[in-house]
Amino acid sequence: MTNEVTILLAVSLVESGGNTGDGKYFYSFTPNLLHIEDGPSLLTYTFGPETPPNFEFLAAFACDPRNQLGMPRVSDDKRSVTIRHFNTLGQLALLSFLVKDTLQNCTLSCDPQVTNIPGHTS
Repeated sequence: MTNEVTILLAVSLVESGGNTGDGKYFYSFTPNLLHIEDGPSLLTYTFGPETPPNFEFLAAFACDPRNQLGMPRVSDDKRSVTIRHFNTLGQLALLSFLVKDTLQNCTLSCDPQVTNIPGHTS
């Protein structure tokens, strides 16, 4: 059985004081830390309702040395990304989402935290 997990990404233009490299944008994920413990999962990263429609996913990248993640797939409307998480070996998976603000013609990187321990339940 595959668990389905939805993770919300909120993004906003703040001009200064944000958490992107240039400080112009603030982003956050809900949940902040995703920890997978029980079997394989289908992860869906989607923009939260507070994120304006001018933001879209361009691509997703993973540093996955133990091959725990499938190929990320951006939806046709560019508002979500799905990734299969096999959860057969413990690891910290490093992800990065390339997001575009189509109004400002600006691209930013948003990186969530994902960990897993297969077969471990809290």
